[in-house]
Amino acid sequence: MVLNGDVANSRQAKAEFRSALALWFCLCFLISAVVVARAAGAALFLNHYGGRELALVYVFVGLAVVAIIYGLSWITHGVQYDRVAIATVGTLGLGTAILRLLISDSVPSGAPWLFGALYIFLETFALVTTMQVWTLANSLFTASQAKRLYVFIATGGIVGSLLGGLTTRTLQFMPTADLLWIVVGLCPLMIVAIFVFKRQARDLRQLDMKTSPVPDRGRSARTNDAEHTVRWIRHPVLRQRAILRLASRLSLLAFLAACTTNLIDFYFKTYADEHFHGDTAGLAGFFGNFYLMAGCLSLGMQLLVTPVIVRYSSVFVGLALTPLVLTAGTALNLVGATLLRATILKLFDSGFAHSIHRSCTEMLYTPLPPNLTGEIKLISEGVAGRAGLVMSGLVLYLLAPTLTPGTTLWFVSAMIGCWFVALIVLKRTYRTSVTIRETAPTTAKLAA
Repeated sequence: MVLNGDVANSRQAKAEFRSALALWFCLCFLISAVVVARAAGAALFLNHYGGRELALVYVFVGLAVVAIIYGLSWITHGVQYDRVAIATVGTLGLGTAILRLLISDSVPSGAPWLFGALYIFLETFALVTTMQVWTLANSLFTASQAKRLYVFIATGGIVGSLLGGLTTRTLQFMPTADLLWIVVGLCPLMIVAIFVFKRQARDLRQLDMKTSPVPDRGRSARTNDAEHTVRWIRHPVLRQRAILRLASRLSLLAFLAACTTNLIDFYFKTYADEHFHGDTAGLAGFFGNFYLMAGCLSLGMQLLVTPVIVRYSSVFVGLALTPLVLTAGTALNLVGATLLRATILKLFDSGFAHSIHRSCTEMLYTPLPPNLTGEIKLISEGVAGRAGLVMSGLVLYLLAPTLTPGTTLWFVSAMIGCWFVALIVLKRTYRTSVTIRETAPTTAKLAA
């Protein structure tokens, strides 16, 4: 699928493969680090806090991501995407090392707030860094290239999930906090992979540069663009009406998807915490086994189902599969809630999210001009998606004293219904919204 596509030029095919391979390794290292970080961070946090505090942390994580992403969309406007990704990965490694050292010195004297800070930090930068790595792919590959390469690139993250789960499971004998050094050690490897991608991407652009199909229209045409702008919006990208229309549809879908999956995550983690009764090592091992199973499911879906959807079906069919299987998993838990059924529901969520849903979501951004891909993605997935995290966290925090597993599942059911509606709205408006190609400002930077 990668090398035997419709590329007539063998040199171009090799350049595409090398660029995709660099991203494959970057995602593999990143997701490995994320799985280990989340297993360790969640185990340490749940050992010191309860379900209500977990809901409050969702709010802080969402607010932190929104602040970082929206700030980056301003600060990095005109900055090459690879530099932003490298800086974020470096911050992840340095921040994790500092927090690990603080925990080592402060736990004996009692500093439980550090576990909350650790959880928030790891979740925040896991989301931001993963999104930025995929932005590198969005900014380089065309739609036809994406159909051949995205399935392959996404398997890097899935393999990373497997490796992270195996690492957590194998090193279960270690103190849980020491697992954080693995995260620190993987960050330099991610940076090297990004540097390799940058070099390969430069070679590929010389052969087949992804540019907007509409050339520079001159000063008079750009003057008429004022009629297509929203004057009260000051953001340099969202001022364009067509861009704002597309970003709002994508943002609605990202908001509802994040809100739904966050409710499922709360349901799963609180159920697991009650089952292990404060056994931190056992809980960390359980999460490691879970991520291992989720990686196996994701890999199977990515190899067997995603290529079929990409080649023979619509992207929106692939996007509809995740809420469809979540509906089945939620119904199974409503019949009778157990830890096994809660794990199955979360497996559906994680397995499909990192395979079919991820590949199809990235293809939504591929037709966009490369100078707008990152900015629109920052707003829709970064800001709106994390706003869904904040909203679900607030609801869970306020209702935590009276919230039962059954009530949480009914909330999940309602959000899945809204998810389907948002998907239908996006499908109806997507083709007309992608006319931002004709109104996109041509003076913006080319990514990477």
